[in-house]
Amino acid sequence: MKTKYTYFSGIIVTVFIIFHFMANSQTPDEEAKLHYKQAVTLFQEGNYNAALAEFKKSYELKPNWKIKISIGICYFNLNKFVDAQKTLLEYLEEGGEQVPQDKKAQANDLLSQISKLVAEMKIEANIDGARVLLNGKDIGKTPIKPFVVEAGLYKISIIADGYQTYEKEVTVAGGESKSLDVTLIPIEVKKVEEKKVEEKTTLEPSVKVGEGEKVEVKSESGEKTSGKEGEKVKGKKLSGLAIGAIVSGVLAAGAWGGAVGLGMKVKNMEDEYNKCPAGPGGDNCREKNDGSTYVNILNFAMIPLASVLSVVSISLGVVAGVKGKKAKEKEKNSKISSVNFSLAPIFSDHSSALLTVSGQF
Repeated sequence: MKTKYTYFSGIIVTVFIIFHFMANSQTPDEEAKLHYKQAVTLFQEGNYNAALAEFKKSYELKPNWKIKISIGICYFNLNKFVDAQKTLLEYLEEGGEQVPQDKKAQANDLLSQISKLVAEMKIEANIDGARVLLNGKDIGKTPIKPFVVEAGLYKISIIADGYQTYEKEVTVAGGESKSLDVTLIPIEVKKVEEKKVEEKTTLEPSVKVGEGEKVEVKSESGEKTSGKEGEKVKGKKLSGLAIGAIVSGVLAAGAWGGAVGLGMKVKNMEDEYNKCPAGPGGDNCREKNDGSTYVNILNFAMIPLASVLSVVSISLGVVAGVKGKKAKEKEKNSKISSVNFSLAPIFSDHSSALLTVSGQF
């Protein structure tokens, strides 16, 4: 009796569980509607990521071309313009004549905006089967059909066995169509390096070259080089200021040398003058050793001339040094280029697309 009671109790519990699940289970249509309603609420709150997930889940449970405009608008508001373009085109194509005029106008308006924000790229290579990576993502093998990307900077890599990897950064603007034709180079083929053309030099006729002897050579451009045999030291052309400083320095040195020599002569004459006998008998001696003329020459000619030449030489040398330093800094700075740029808006900011959800189900 107990066994029979237990048997009937088990049947009752099983039937109860089955009816419970049947009562609480939802059909795919009902579940799709539930996800759609949640998507609309999330969209109106501006939570486009979550709304997109709910719209896609609703479409997965019950495929309906009408939902694709909602999915496309979510993509647009998330700045995923390539996905938005693809989805909106599918919406218009699948809906065909059934698409309401207001929805068709809305979809076409979005597609018009998207066309200014995406670009078409075409990549070709000299071999088939090479893997193409766009920003590190594998997008297929050559030959690749033209594809759409959002405007921006992309790193393109093309990889094939037995060939050198090709890499290049490409910038594409909205509405632009860019084509890239790549020639992959086999690994075993080494690139030929360009040799620098050495400047020919000729020895001056008067110079004899011997082992260990210094030589001076002149290039075709007129620049002199000097050094020991087997060495080449490039000479620098002197500026006019430097040459002037050297010449005036040499003249100043000569003037000072003359002044020193003349001063010594005056000193000797003064010593001889003091040795002359007093009285009329020493007149000839004193006249002969009178150095007043030389003193005047020394004080009013030699010393001023030497001083002026020294000042000129020093001044020219300082100016030449300053100019030479500035020239070196200018040459150094010219190797570094900087670009200042400013970006001006070309397109006005697109506003978030509005969604009308009536009549989807």
